[in-house]
Amino acid sequence: MEDTRQQPNGLQATTDGLWVIDQIDPNVIYLLSYNDGHELARIPTRALHSSGITIDPSGNIWVASTFTYELICFDRQTGKELVAYPTPPYDKSGGAHGTEWRDGKLWFSVPSAGGSS
Repeated sequence: MEDTRQQPNGLQATTDGLWVIDQIDPNVIYLLSYNDGHELARIPTRALHSSGITIDPSGNIWVASTFTYELICFDRQTGKELVAYPTPPYDKSGGAHGTEWRDGKLWFSVPSAGGSS
């Protein structure tokens, strides 16, 4: 039987492994092994529906939720939600779609209303 779990919707490589937001179960963030892809850790979350995941310099996990219109930060070790910042719903497809840690800041991308992605 084929395992339909872990079809990536968002990816971030780290020294620990590959952090993945699952397309099938968007309420879980997984840490997968580079060696064989087995699950090293999981963080249960509320519905993210995100294609963006990034790790900040402190090792915390940031995601952009297109479902709740938020940028959400999770503790990498405990999985606890640390903070959530609202983002406006820029178009009918939801809020922020991607995240990137750059220049000491968290950047996020959003589609513009009426624009093409």
